[in-house]
Amino acid sequence: MNFGIDIYKHILAIFVIIMHMTSHRYSPSFIIDLENFHNYIDGAVAGFFLVSGYYFKEKHSFKDMFVKNFKRLIIPYFIFSIIYTFILSIIGKEEVIIGIIKTITFHGASMQLYFLPYLFFIRIAYWLYLKITSKFSNYQYMIILLALILLFICYNFPVISSTGSNYLLIPFYFLAFVIGYIYKILQLDNQKNFIYLMLLILFFIMIGTQDPRFYDLTFMLVLFHIFLLLGHVLPKRRFPGSGGVYLLHTPIINFSFSALLQKFGIIDFANCVLSVFLTYIFCLFLVYTWIRYMDKYRWIILE
Repeated sequence: MNFGIDIYKHILAIFVIIMHMTSHRYSPSFIIDLENFHNYIDGAVAGFFLVSGYYFKEKHSFKDMFVKNFKRLIIPYFIFSIIYTFILSIIGKEEVIIGIIKTITFHGASMQLYFLPYLFFIRIAYWLYLKITSKFSNYQYMIILLALILLFICYNFPVISSTGSNYLLIPFYFLAFVIGYIYKILQLDNQKNFIYLMLLILFFIMIGTQDPRFYDLTFMLVLFHIFLLLGHVLPKRRFPGSGGVYLLHTPIINFSFSALLQKFGIIDFANCVLSVFLTYIFCLFLVYTWIRYMDKYRWIILE
């Protein structure tokens, strides 16, 4: 793993926290400002798919790959979706039946959980695609072909946002995943191949004029490249916790901090900034505590 990419993933997790801070506690004018800021960072989930594609390894049997990903993605999804379903029911935010429906339709009882089943299905589909196309001598072209097919689907089924559990976003997430894999196999961080990265970015910017989601994907790809290069000069160490922060931050922790700060008269911008900071630190504390005492089961919190 790359320390720079670990930092990148933490930044993505913070972006996701910010996107989930919209609340009735804030004034209408600040909500507008917050939602406008979302336009700059709402590619964060696509960034996580990009990283997952970059680290994807197909050198496993289908059974091993399926079992490993089911354990690391689907089991945590159901555990936390059920937990959030009952917590939200207890505090009167949502009926149990609604949470169950969201869970079995893979939207998740909490707004961030859809990432887990979507990533699972994308990994399965991509593994199968690679196995089928590996019979071709130039299988790399088949991967690029898949990216073009996904691009065509995205272009013809546009979605306003770059994030969310909308099923129509799955091709976009899949494309981000494939781009991450292409980045690795073409070694786009290599100076000799830098021109290919620039062409890819230029291509996405051009498409972004018709579909703003590709502006978001471009921004996430540029950030990814910067932190990947940064990782080459940083110490060879790990910075875990981004997965747990993503999993735990909402819908309870972030809004609890926001409500508490409001009781002390801290509102709008200050409330949002402090809530994001406290949510991140508190979730990171929970993750590291879990890793210390439950290291054998760290996969439950995506670590």
